[in-house]
Amino acid sequence: MTRAAVLTPAAAIPRAAADSTWVVLAITVVFLGVIPLARIPVGSVPVYLSDIGLGALLVACLRPSRLASRERAILAWAAAFLLSMLPSLFIGLATSDQPIFTVYYFARRFLALSSFGTFFVLVSSSARTRRIVLAAAAVALAGTSLWAIAEVVTRSTGVVGQIDHFYSDVLSQAVLQTSVDRWAAAWKVPRATAGWWNANTTGAAVALGTGLLPGLAAGPAVILGLAGAAWVALVATGSRQALVAGGLIVAATLLGRRTGSPRVRRWLAIAVAVGLVGALLLASDQVARVAGTSEGGLEVGFESRWNNYPPYWDTLWQSNPLTFLFGHGAEEWTVVNRVGTPANPESFVSNALLLTLSENGAVPFVLAIGLLTMLVRHAETAWQRGIVVTVVWLLNCDNHLYLSPQLIAFAGLCLAVAAAPASGTSTLRRRLTG
Repeated sequence: MTRAAVLTPAAAIPRAAADSTWVVLAITVVFLGVIPLARIPVGSVPVYLSDIGLGALLVACLRPSRLASRERAILAWAAAFLLSMLPSLFIGLATSDQPIFTVYYFARRFLALSSFGTFFVLVSSSARTRRIVLAAAAVALAGTSLWAIAEVVTRSTGVVGQIDHFYSDVLSQAVLQTSVDRWAAAWKVPRATAGWWNANTTGAAVALGTGLLPGLAAGPAVILGLAGAAWVALVATGSRQALVAGGLIVAATLLGRRTGSPRVRRWLAIAVAVGLVGALLLASDQVARVAGTSEGGLEVGFESRWNNYPPYWDTLWQSNPLTFLFGHGAEEWTVVNRVGTPANPESFVSNALLLTLSENGAVPFVLAIGLLTMLVRHAETAWQRGIVVTVVWLLNCDNHLYLSPQLIAFAGLCLAVAAAPASGTSTLRRRLTG
């Protein structure tokens, strides 16, 4: 490969094709954050718009040769993790009574996980592409945040309610609880979903989006607006785990010595303060939930999750050596079974890492831990390490980073930014340009 080909990611394709790729990239990232559940029927199979974009980017942009040896090692480890999951697919097909269901959901998760490699190549080998990714993610963060705030303020009535109903109940046709029921429930605190599967998934997406702000090339007004709206949205979701996740990223950003300029850190701190004050004024119900004074208190939330772990470990302990190493089979430990009813308690645990262990086996689990460790060590700045730590926190808090392909892909994008050079230029490119 020539030096020009390495320095210019689109060197091997015409300019028009390169421009089209960047358009697909931007649209895909925005779709991941703003309308993640939108899909179109192809026969009896729902095809998600975000999956189309991720597949196109995978084919057009996943070029490991654009990376330096150290970065290729990360990509190779990620590929090993993906390939190690294949035995669980075959086990699942051998034991499943609906093989098409198993293949469909496994393929969507596999594509979402593969997006880490695609985005890693894109944001590591081209400063221009990195700017496009971060700008598109900022648009997605703004869209999700404003949608969440509007839902809470209006209780999904009026125009907001019409949009909410059309998207959640007509366009996506992918949520089990309608937007109207979300606000009319007697004991649940009304919580914003903002186009995602549920409020916890929304909170996780917003928290991850805030982690990209320190790398965004924008002025203080933009940072203030985005971070302030994001923190109002975080409280609007009522997700305690997401608030902690957002706090981890902010702490890493503010305390890191190599995290942008002092001016960026100062404006980010101001934005968080403004956002929290705004949340107190606009989302009082959600603040009560966060504080543990509603829905039975914090102890009920902890017990409802931790009570699942003993039967989970008992079931896992009864595994034979083969299923422990390679999994019980894809789609065997999901929260909702094939007919839409809750699975048995021993088949559910609100922990994405443990779902990886039980469904796919110890080999993929160890490789996943190794990959996350590599990303922490490879990250150049504190805020990038903060992104990885935040993903690990979210993996342990809930199952959405195992069951929501859109959120998996968005997390993969954030991890790619975390592992990429902070300057947006690969080590290979820096070495060649001297």
